[in-house]
Amino acid sequence: MVIRLKKISFFCIPAHGHTNPMLPVAAELVRRGNAVRFYSFEEFREKIRAAGAEFISCDSFLPELTKQEEAGLKRVSAVEMTVQDIRVTLAMSDFLDKEFQAFRPDVVYTDSVCFWGKLNAWKHHVPMVLYPQTGEQHAAARRVTEIGAGIMLKDDSSEGIRASVREILKHKAYGNAAAECSKDFRDCSGAAGAAEFIENAPHSPVK
Repeated sequence: MVIRLKKISFFCIPAHGHTNPMLPVAAELVRRGNAVRFYSFEEFREKIRAAGAEFISCDSFLPELTKQEEAGLKRVSAVEMTVQDIRVTLAMSDFLDKEFQAFRPDVVYTDSVCFWGKLNAWKHHVPMVLYPQTGEQHAAARRVTEIGAGIMLKDDSSEGIRASVREILKHKAYGNAAAECSKDFRDCSGAAGAAEFIENAPHSPVK
């Protein structure tokens, strides 16, 4: 099957842990000949360009913060963070309207907590692929315990962490299960598989 090369818009919040996993996918899509436009922030400019994607700066839409306020972001509640995300989304509205009209992306690939990516994909009727990285963490940890590759940390004190590490090191079964899990991950299609999934969007809804 011949796949028409596509224009793909990437969106992510200003966080290394959210941006970094998206870069190999961007690089693979560019390698395949697709046009990738990545809406991000200045601290990620060089990484995004190195992946071959077009970098679009969104820094001007972030609120100006003092060093003290910036440090305090690590301690804000989910509600406060959501309010900030909504403010950024509203500030970017006119800018992204023009971007979508000019670039006319075929697909949006967005971090699942990036409001401005999701809402503008809906607004402009563009199919999207979401990359969840937060809400699934407890489920992922639970799955690790189910397959015997680790244990759930229930006590995050220094003694609790030490006891959990000792438990893991004492029993080889954890290591064996982790090795099997590692093999399964390595057998996955990785960035190439993700790129192919994005290229073939939209997909039929799962029933």
